[in-house]
Amino acid sequence: MEGLADHFLHEAGSARVCMGFRLEPPVSLLLKPADTYRLLVVDDDIALRRTLRQVLAHDGYPAPDEAGRISEALALPVHTYDLMLIDLTLPDGSGFDLVEALRAKHKGALPAALFLSVRDHATLRMRGFSLGAADFVSKPLDVAELRARLRAHLNLSQRRRALNTLEGLLHRQLTDAHNLQSHLLPGTAAMGHAGRRLGARVDALLMPSRLNSGDSWLLFDDPDSLSLLVADFTGHGLGAAIDAVRLHALRPLLHPHRHSPTVALATLNTALRGQLQPGKFATAVFLNVCRQGPDLEVTYAGAGWPLMMAGTDLTPVPLDGLPLGLVDTPGSSFRSGCCRLAPGERLMVASDGTFESATHTQDNGLGLPGFLDLARRHPTLPALRRALEGALRRPFADDISLVEIINAPPEPTAGSQTRDS
Repeated sequence: MEGLADHFLHEAGSARVCMGFRLEPPVSLLLKPADTYRLLVVDDDIALRRTLRQVLAHDGYPAPDEAGRISEALALPVHTYDLMLIDLTLPDGSGFDLVEALRAKHKGALPAALFLSVRDHATLRMRGFSLGAADFVSKPLDVAELRARLRAHLNLSQRRRALNTLEGLLHRQLTDAHNLQSHLLPGTAAMGHAGRRLGARVDALLMPSRLNSGDSWLLFDDPDSLSLLVADFTGHGLGAAIDAVRLHALRPLLHPHRHSPTVALATLNTALRGQLQPGKFATAVFLNVCRQGPDLEVTYAGAGWPLMMAGTDLTPVPLDGLPLGLVDTPGSSFRSGCCRLAPGERLMVASDGTFESATHTQDNGLGLPGFLDLARRHPTLPALRRALEGALRRPFADDISLVEIINAPPEPTAGSQTRDS
């Protein structure tokens, strides 16, 4: 066990990398010690600045940086402060002018600003809050009130910074998960190569509702056949993506049964029952394509029915079977059927998100009729993808995945090609 862990887990600086994911050091949400805060006081009243220094020192805060004019404040590294106390009336403008100038200069979020003012009326406060002011403190200062407001806003400031750090960490980890999932999926080139050997065109598309997806597929490629297992795990985002990665981890368990879809689905069902959280499940379709002819063996586990298209006629192929991971289901509960594809005909397996996602013109989803119309007008998968991206409103209601097999004549080999004279 130790050797297996060492194989997948290694140190990378201060961050660990496991199965493609960075496990970064935890971010503490605790407030910083008072003596590590950085504060800025902008006020031309030297006596008041001295009073503020004494109040801050009494509560353990370090001496603040100080400025008496807007021009002086603009020369300071404002983005490094935790809090700014700004007098509303300055020799070269107002505190509002300073905040507007800082926003124009730094182009980003500023530290929380507490305005100090002898004036206190609703119109003044409304303008300040519209500029992003955190609070107003009336002059002459009430020391107890000032201390309470400082503690409250420094608390909020640190929590905001911690949340921003966590948001960045979460985005990096979601991106790692997305990259890992993309790496695991059989690509267009691999599926196309496997299909061409059998006189078929095989392709797939994935349009996640979030950065990560619960839809996935496995390709089993043999010299005289290929098998595709297309699965849709419940949920969205990272949780569903983790379940989809489980499918690829279980590939060695399924490989011996790739020519017996009912056994493969029963084996997968048993494995998922021990791994998925309560109430979670997966729907799936198992497709077998053989060199002997255009017959497809299709085995179903609770997914949307496969769709067979002949010319402009696209009809569902009715099948029966329970979803995976919910109950202890014998192999006999998964039933196989055969579809015979004439040259040029195609079989598509689409996830339910394809039909459930709202369009730009209707909220209740594209629906099967809407999808059939797009599929008839866009006979290739890249064209259909572009049509779906143009028709559907983001974010999608669910992950959208689509796998298709077209009975196409095999491409001529290099030895059989002739040159036009």
